[in-house]
Amino acid sequence: MHSQILRGGSAAAVAYRRMRHIVGAVLGRDSWMWRTHEVKLINTASGDTVKIGEISYKLKTPQNPELVPVKHSMSFSLSVRKTFRDVSICLREMREIKQHFLWLVSDYLPHIVAQHLRWIMQKDLLGQDVFLIGPPGPLRRSIAMQYLELTKREVEYVALSRDTTETDLKQRREIRSGTAFYIDQCAVRAATQGRVLVLEGLEKVERNVLPVLNNLLENREMQLEDGRFLMSAERYDKLLQDHTKEELDSWKIVRVSEDFRVIALGLPVPKYKGNPLDPPLRSRFQARDIYYLPFKNTFPMLSSQQLIYRLYPYNSFLGMEGRTAVEGVLSRFELLDGRRQPAPSAILNVSTTRDLEGYADITLRCGVVDKNVTFQVPAGTEGLRPPNSSPTFISTPSHSQLMAEMMQSHMAKDICLIGAKGCGKSAIAREFAEMLGYSVEPVMLYQDMTARDLLQQRYTLPNGDTAWRPSPLVTAAIEGKLLLLDGIHRVNLGTLAVLSRLLHDRELDLYDGTRLLRSILPIHPSFRVLALAEPPVVGASASSSNSRGQHWLSPELLTMFLYHTVTPLAKAEEMRLIQGLTLNVPKEAAEQLLHLAHSLRETNDPTHMMVMEDMLKDFLLGEHLLLVGNQGVGKNKIVDRFLHLLNRPREYLQLHRDTTVQTLTLQPSVRDGIITYEDSPLVKAVKLGHILVIDEADKAPTNVTCILKTLVESGEMILADGRRIISSDIFSCHAVDNPKPQAELAMLKEYGPDVPDATLQKLVAAFGELRSMADHGTITYPYSTREVVNIVRHLQKFPDEGLANVVRNVFDFDSYNKDMREVLIEALHKHGIPIGAKPSSVKLAKELPLPEVKMTGYWTTNQGGNARRKLLCPTETHPIDIKGPVFLRVQGYPCNRQESRALSFSEEKAHWQIPMNEVNIICDVTTNDGIHSNRNIIRTVTGYILRSQLLWSFTDILYVATCNPVSLYSMKERGEIIHCMELYDVFPRTISGVWQPFVTVAPLGSPLDGQLVLHEEQSNTVLHLDMVTGAVRRLMLSPESKQPTTRASNWWSSKEQQGGHKMCHDFAYKNWLLFYKEDSNQLEVLDVLEGQVHSISLPINLKSVFLVAEDRWLLLESKTNRKFLLTKPMHMTAEDSGVCQLHSISEDTVSSGHRASTAEMSVPEMVSCDQLPNENLSAALDQKIVSPNRILADSGSFAQLIVGFPDLVSHNEVYSFKRPVDLSLMTTESGAHTFLRGGLRSSTPKQNNCVSLLSANQMVRALPPNKVPLKEVYPKDVTPPMTAAYLEVTDLNSKKVKYIPVPRSMTVSPYTNWLSKVSESDVLMAPLGSGGVVTVDMGGYVRLWETGLDTLQRSLMEWRNMIGTEDGRPVQRCVDVPHLHTSYLFAYGTCALLTFMTLFTSVTLIGWTKKDFQDFIMLPTGD
Repeated sequence: MHSQILRGGSAAAVAYRRMRHIVGAVLGRDSWMWRTHEVKLINTASGDTVKIGEISYKLKTPQNPELVPVKHSMSFSLSVRKTFRDVSICLREMREIKQHFLWLVSDYLPHIVAQHLRWIMQKDLLGQDVFLIGPPGPLRRSIAMQYLELTKREVEYVALSRDTTETDLKQRREIRSGTAFYIDQCAVRAATQGRVLVLEGLEKVERNVLPVLNNLLENREMQLEDGRFLMSAERYDKLLQDHTKEELDSWKIVRVSEDFRVIALGLPVPKYKGNPLDPPLRSRFQARDIYYLPFKNTFPMLSSQQLIYRLYPYNSFLGMEGRTAVEGVLSRFELLDGRRQPAPSAILNVSTTRDLEGYADITLRCGVVDKNVTFQVPAGTEGLRPPNSSPTFISTPSHSQLMAEMMQSHMAKDICLIGAKGCGKSAIAREFAEMLGYSVEPVMLYQDMTARDLLQQRYTLPNGDTAWRPSPLVTAAIEGKLLLLDGIHRVNLGTLAVLSRLLHDRELDLYDGTRLLRSILPIHPSFRVLALAEPPVVGASASSSNSRGQHWLSPELLTMFLYHTVTPLAKAEEMRLIQGLTLNVPKEAAEQLLHLAHSLRETNDPTHMMVMEDMLKDFLLGEHLLLVGNQGVGKNKIVDRFLHLLNRPREYLQLHRDTTVQTLTLQPSVRDGIITYEDSPLVKAVKLGHILVIDEADKAPTNVTCILKTLVESGEMILADGRRIISSDIFSCHAVDNPKPQAELAMLKEYGPDVPDATLQKLVAAFGELRSMADHGTITYPYSTREVVNIVRHLQKFPDEGLANVVRNVFDFDSYNKDMREVLIEALHKHGIPIGAKPSSVKLAKELPLPEVKMTGYWTTNQGGNARRKLLCPTETHPIDIKGPVFLRVQGYPCNRQESRALSFSEEKAHWQIPMNEVNIICDVTTNDGIHSNRNIIRTVTGYILRSQLLWSFTDILYVATCNPVSLYSMKERGEIIHCMELYDVFPRTISGVWQPFVTVAPLGSPLDGQLVLHEEQSNTVLHLDMVTGAVRRLMLSPESKQPTTRASNWWSSKEQQGGHKMCHDFAYKNWLLFYKEDSNQLEVLDVLEGQVHSISLPINLKSVFLVAEDRWLLLESKTNRKFLLTKPMHMTAEDSGVCQLHSISEDTVSSGHRASTAEMSVPEMVSCDQLPNENLSAALDQKIVSPNRILADSGSFAQLIVGFPDLVSHNEVYSFKRPVDLSLMTTESGAHTFLRGGLRSSTPKQNNCVSLLSANQMVRALPPNKVPLKEVYPKDVTPPMTAAYLEVTDLNSKKVKYIPVPRSMTVSPYTNWLSKVSESDVLMAPLGSGGVVTVDMGGYVRLWETGLDTLQRSLMEWRNMIGTEDGRPVQRCVDVPHLHTSYLFAYGTCALLTFMTLFTSVTLIGWTKKDFQDFIMLPTGD
């Protein structure tokens, strides 16, 4: 490879490095530094390989080298030639680097172009067809051709227009020697020969033409008119294994090459005029937005303002407001510099350029001073003529200036003259041509002109064979004439688009297969185009017509020419013109004639315009029109003008008194002596969709005209020959919808087995949302599974690409529609696809160090024979009494789940709002870990589809309880529906007016999935709820509650607040719960499946109970805070009475060595019901240890570890991470946060808001802001945000603590005193089975949080992978070189004039600063 040839310190290597610096400066110092997308040619024994960045493509030798594009890389050969010419390099080894220099220059492609080429190469390797979409101009085509030139691919190019038919793409019938046969066209040739089909202008072709390619694009199959069938290479090769090629040939099966690709080029519709893409056709392409490239070019003696006006003649088609807006932008960027650089005033001399054939020296006078400038322009093949020497052209000052400006533009590009009728455009064009020695080839354009009329006409030879005749346009291009396109404002814009390649690239493909190129069948270098047009209608729309005309100067046409305006002559100039051409006309007569002419020009009768405006309104509503008026008022003229402006074909039918029903529908004619019937204009209009004009409708008999009623009203009519015009459906319709989410997920997994499941789920969810929006009419395009499959295939092939970038393959089609773009971005962000995000947008909470862990004491479980230390607790068992059921309505609401990591990465994963009213109060939140409770079922299932469906159905279910009124909400973590059961009828709000209920919920496990127990603490009401059926049952736990009640209010008639009832539901997934009352000595164990209650009598009064294991419970004695361990059988029955044992626990401190006092005893707020894994325990204590353990939380520690508890009898060591300040001693919150909290708290909150995440080795608390060290969390100059709470995450692995802000609730219930009894902060919290926690603020906002370090790191990596690396598009610096082909001078910037800021210039290599030049002079020889 060349890197091996140019090795070491050889002279060639030195020259190579030096040339890199030189060419790098020429092409833009920033371009070549982007090593990620460097273009290289690698020579190996197995062949040549092109490499763009890390993407490689192995080159193949083309069978038809003449079909490979050449000289399309804007920086390649011309810049190299210039560099070789300007820099004197004499090296013996020059030959060694010569073959590699073409590829050296590719290193300096603008980074954005290299990105596009790399993307096309990726799609090529995936076998996918691409659609390059973007604003008008040649950039899209140039990039496509650059890629094909780079990879040495043969091309079939076709410019689509409204005249393109199916035969232009598939096969055309020709006659040779009296026999008709089919000739393959571009699509078939490309498919069978393995070429690349380039389709340009898809928005111009009729929508019913391109669908013929759908099957060829999707399956590489197509049925041809000559009976052959194109088959994909894969299927053909499989058939070839069982059959011979002769058999396949006899079956007329043709193999489609695996190298066949399609590159489509089009404009975004809407925004630009054209036909929107048919959705099935669009879904078969991968889209890429090709935006403008900035450039710097220059004209001699030309200001920026003058250059902008030649590119964008806004005075010709914008109204006063538009012109003011444009000039305001120019002024803002200091581009109103026309006065500082006066325009040239006249042409002084025209002479032949020495030593440069085909060019002329032009000398201009600039401004009013005698400052002359000479430059070279292309000239014709005939002799030059000095200026002002024509006897038939009378020059005026305005014409002299216009001719001088045209000479400037002629140096670089084709020209268009815009002027009103009779202002002298044609005369100026002839004078311009004669002065430069051009032979003029005039082409008169008209409205119905087709692309064939412009390029080639088909005719028949005397022997009957068909042939093609070149048009004057083709002749002018070959012979180097000046092509005069007279009336481009008349022709359809789609027809003119076929000239785009000719005007920009000087290349043209003809219908007979001939190709006009720069080298094979060359276009003459002197060939130029001069177009003439009338001004567009000021303020008219390019996509509609009005009574005065239409705006023909479209954005696409703006890129084709440099524009000059021919202003009407002043009266004095007109008089001078008349006197110069007609010497004997009396001056008085000429003046009177001019006065009359000016008066007539200003006359305008608005009557017909108003009628046509009203007609247009009804026409757009789909109404049929009836014009009524006296004879001679202009009805026919109005109709003709109306249809002319609409560009709609018409069928004309005149009625009279002899008109019959038969003649209305059929017209008889005689052919070869036989009477035949042809369709009448009415039938033709119906079949072809033309406008039917019925004249003199009042002259025909009534029985004839009334048959039109059926046709007008219903679209149906019976013809005289028995045929029927219908508008109804004639097929049995069957809807084929997109697959369901789980089926689609499984299908995508087959296409992308290595694509992460999370990515596939995001894609399925996002596209499901978009399809739903299409069904509801929010968006128009129905995104299908095909687009998702193509995205997944790309991710499978190129796993390092970001999902946010790859989805652009689909959504770049809509990048120019602002409203659609906003809808798409919102939908993608909602489902966590971070389009628009930056990899650096990471906003994780700051980590603070934890205090060192210390052993602070011992717990000893006393099991001696002392009766005081070992107490037996009698147990009684009785069945529960069940009341009900009653059935309540379970209402479903849509869950508008939003992913929170759309634009930045933080601990928050997702959020959504519960549909609750403003006065309601959240009182509990809990989760049901479906995967954990159903893990045995999941283990038995095989197969991705079934397993993924089970995992989806068993994901966490969140339950949220409210208490004003009492309601229950349930939702899946990734569900789409929020279910709500209102319990207002069970817990009336109005009882006694002051009752404030508090409820907690406990979801049950298998086989009671979807069912739960709800407990109200004050009344000790226990309800069994079924969220599927809506059944509600009351469970009567104790005999006391069986007493009949005369009023429902007896449940809670007592207002006493002390000694509330509590429910422990740590093991609810095993379908048993524990109930107790504070300051009582009774425990009640509810076995829901058995329908029994086990009552346990205790010798102590209870303060709180913690279920540290299924058969071991930690009890706290009220008032003394002494701890006891209750042990019980794993399964309790009626015969097990008296087997529960109560053991006292002694607490000893390390510092004193004796039993802890009451003040020193810890009061647990939370104790885990399971132990930390051994590796987590070892990491927390910084020692290798294997032991039973429990993690405990109290107000004085971040976390406590009880090692050995509850299984070991020996001393259980207590390890603590002590807080600097006890939470219970901190002052009550004040300031802004108390506004929504009702001031000071009146009682201890009922919810502790503390959970343990054993797998992550973390303790998570929800704290109010006043208990958070905000000064350590935020810098001094940063004001802490207003929050509902902070999540204090204590990580025992990393020994860090961090505080995650929970955003403040948008709404809070006005019952602030009630709120203060629920929680000390404005959120409630519960652990998630998938890891992390869920919070619900008091406004009903649910948020999912990820806290584990490992999961956060994994999620951050996935998030950054979704963003990808190809995100930025740096601005490039491009400098042109002398003698650069005219098609390049404005190829990449004509449309960029719309930015009004990048148009500066030089035809020589300027733009280097003094520092650049010094760097070049001091250039080192090393790398």
